Amino acid sequence: MARRRDIPRDEILDAAQHLLQTKGCHGFSLRDLGEEVGLRPASLHHHFPAKADLITAVVRRYRDRLNARIAAIEAETDSLMARLVRVSSLFSPTEGGTEMGVPGMLAAGMPCLPPAPIEEARQLTANLLGWMARFANRARSEGELPPETDAEAFAAAFLGIILGARTLEQTTPPGIAARGMELSLRKLAGF
Repeated sequence: MARRRDIPRDEILDAAQHLLQTKGCHGFSLRDLGEEVGLRPASLHHHFPAKADLITAVVRRYRDRLNARIAAIEAETDSLMARLVRVSSLFSPTEGGTEMGVPGMLAAGMPCLPPAPIEEARQLTANLLGWMARFANRARSEGELPPETDAEAFAAAFLGIILGARTLEQTTPPGIAARGMELSLRKLAGF
């Protein structure tokens, strides 16, 4: 591949996110990323001194974008089930794709990650749990959920369902994990 001189940071982060989602935190190197975007590893080190810095940047950008998308979902929908379905769709693979989501790959690689990406992964999870607890609290106050519903437990169950379904998709016939996730979400939301 011909080497390019000036590559936008977002293009580097897009390629790194794709590698993270398809190969995991430890399944690619800066050399692999360089080949993907047309930069030498030394040039990548100029942008990201270490691979941990790259992964941290990928996760931070992913979290910021995800927060914006969930905020839009909140503004555009009123019912709990509509919100759950729309948020869960954010974690679906691309058409025909087999990539895992960023949260799942981070969880799988967590034992070997340096502190900075671990902290970003924890912030990502905390944000997701916060959004879902907020949705559950609102649904509880509007009578969509029983008054005794534990919003934090609801949020953790939701996240477990969608991340579990994403993992299951890797080893089951097409559609089974999605149907299981839909059933679980309906049960969680009381439908």
